[in-house]
Amino acid sequence: MEFIQECAHAFGVGDLSTCKPLGLDLGTWGGLFGVSIVAALALFWKTILTAVKVILRRIRQRWQPIPPRQRSKLFGRDRDIARIDAAFKANPTTIAVTGQGGIGKTALAEEYGYLRTRSGRYRDWVLVSTASETEMANGLCTIAKLLGVPDDVNPKTVIDLTYKKMAESGSRWLVILDNVDDKDGQRRVLKNLRSAAGVDHVITSRISDWHGRAVVVDLDLLTPSDAVELLTSASGRESSDALRSLAIETLERLPLALVVAGADLRLMNIDAELYASEFNR
Repeated sequence: MEFIQECAHAFGVGDLSTCKPLGLDLGTWGGLFGVSIVAALALFWKTILTAVKVILRRIRQRWQPIPPRQRSKLFGRDRDIARIDAAFKANPTTIAVTGQGGIGKTALAEEYGYLRTRSGRYRDWVLVSTASETEMANGLCTIAKLLGVPDDVNPKTVIDLTYKKMAESGSRWLVILDNVDDKDGQRRVLKNLRSAAGVDHVITSRISDWHGRAVVVDLDLLTPSDAVELLTSASGRESSDALRSLAIETLERLPLALVVAGADLRLMNIDAELYASEFNR
């Protein structure tokens, strides 16, 4: 109070103790002024702390470690990895990897996600089943949890919020929409396909016509040498004429058939020629 009175005298103002604007004496006004200052400072620091929490949460979301995934070796698909890279460089956000069943579409898409996440192109990738909208939402759960999307909402909302959070994160993401093998599945995927900044899609499908909504990368069979290498690796056996015949002629260079046969040969005490004859029955 004395400080305020001294300031008033310095500006030629008389005794402030007799000044009562709105019926309140100076002491009351000083108290109200002090309370206002304290409230304003409290609001200021609350705002600062809230902003810091938001920034820290976004930093945690951006740099939170991703659980490691198991990875199997992929044979003979370096050229197809390069084809997907070339397709994305032309700036589409959706690639459809197509081909017959067992040709290795899913394995290629997963390998692409692994390689490009490791190289820094993507923050993370996720494999999503497209059998239903619910399964699509469940497939996004890894990224959804990473970005703080609640899990107690309906599937469509989970999908919407996850894409919104991915777009706002400042990172790049890869969503693999797996096994779209019939027209119903294609319609479901096209209905739920979201356009979001920083989000790329790879669709795996036996359908080659995507109505201009995706750039198609069609897979060929493995080369004979790659097919034999895959079978020898999967079976744990040395290459032989019988093994080469099994890989190229009997199994027709299909990656899935080669992996399954390799596992069988590793477990069964039979030679490749006998396996081929049993396979052809």
